[in-house]
Amino acid sequence: MEYHGLSKGTRKHKIIPISQYHSLSNFVRDLQQRCIHHNEKYKQYCIKHECLICYKCIIEHGKCNAVVPLEDVVSGVKTSKLLEDVEASLKDTLENIKRIREDREMNITSIQNEAIKITFEIDSIKQQINQHLDTLKNDFLKELARIVKYQNGVIQTVVSSLKDQEKAMTQFCMEIQNIKRHASDLQTFISMRVLQSKVTENDRRLESMIKNESLENVTIQLTIDDKIKNILTFVNTFGRILIKKSSPDKTHMQSHKNKQALASMPNTIQSINNFSIALELKIDTSSKWSRGCTMTQKRGFIFTDYFNANEKLVKLDAQCNTEYIIQLSSPYSAFDVELIDENTVAVTTGKSVGFGKRRGISIVDLTKRNVIKFIDLPNHTYGITFDGISLICCVEDRDLHMISSIDYSITTVPNTVLPWFSYVSTYACKIFFAVYTMGPRYGSLRMKIFLKRHVELR
Repeated sequence: MEYHGLSKGTRKHKIIPISQYHSLSNFVRDLQQRCIHHNEKYKQYCIKHECLICYKCIIEHGKCNAVVPLEDVVSGVKTSKLLEDVEASLKDTLENIKRIREDREMNITSIQNEAIKITFEIDSIKQQINQHLDTLKNDFLKELARIVKYQNGVIQTVVSSLKDQEKAMTQFCMEIQNIKRHASDLQTFISMRVLQSKVTENDRRLESMIKNESLENVTIQLTIDDKIKNILTFVNTFGRILIKKSSPDKTHMQSHKNKQALASMPNTIQSINNFSIALELKIDTSSKWSRGCTMTQKRGFIFTDYFNANEKLVKLDAQCNTEYIIQLSSPYSAFDVELIDENTVAVTTGKSVGFGKRRGISIVDLTKRNVIKFIDLPNHTYGITFDGISLICCVEDRDLHMISSIDYSITTVPNTVLPWFSYVSTYACKIFFAVYTMGPRYGSLRMKIFLKRHVELR
């Protein structure tokens, strides 16, 4: 310490205890403080290249106009705005990591809770099925007991009648033996005629039983309902585990700079008139009335042709050449189209009128090129979209209809009654639909936005 105070080169050096120096992290202590090219102390700083340089490096930076002494750069750096920004950025990054980690941990917990909920739901459904089967079994066994009792009663009545006849015939056989031994010829003759009439009467009773099917053999057999068999044959799983992904609110990056920028940003809404558009591509669809379009996963296009009595789908390849056409004129139609998967599309019928015309949604197989299912809806259908789980369709003078892609069950979104020629789309958990209205500009579109409602599919 005494030497540093006496030496002209080191008298201005700040001295700290060695313990404090060792408290610095390795990356700080290992920082290179000498020029890696010349092994000389850094003396100056090139602002243009943002690098430290020694006195030998000046030759390489001779044309740089922004070379300043290193002392001017590092002087007061601990209280500089730059260090404050770095410290704030570190805190922001730490806070972002912490918040995102907590969000991911919460996601793990929510998945575990959902798994428990699904398990309980499966057990509940299983219990309901078992209870329903037990009820069916008990009802069936009651019906079986009733049938057995009735059929046994019918047969028992016949058996009782036959026993009476058997007893009478046995008595007559004994009588004929006594007559043969002890009766006179006249008594024998008269008795013989009486006994013959009894035999004839009993034969007639037996023939009557045979004719009225009283003596038919009765068997009981079990025929299992096909729906019960289908459970064992076709039901191979309890259901499907759907993985839904959405952007969490807590995983966006935050920084004090962004907050300051947002705080200073004026609260204005940009007018749609300020947007500019440019024509990228013009496609010849060969459709006279194109009302709907969708893009395939292979960058092809599918257009509808809503022309009267010649409605069809037009498939274009990635080069916009016509690949094939699917006719949908009768009893269907083709207003709007939406891709469900690479081989399946949903097509609305639009204003479908006339004998035999149907109103709803056609599910079209693009490989077979025909309608494989039709979903009837209560009125004319126009715009349609698919959110990955449900088809969402505009139905004239009705609320938006949501059709499950799993079992085609139908629900509606309240307070969304739409007129004809309405279109719908989804983005960021919202439903956007365009409402066709007659106004100063014929056929203008008014945009309305509704939060998409969650519909639990069962």
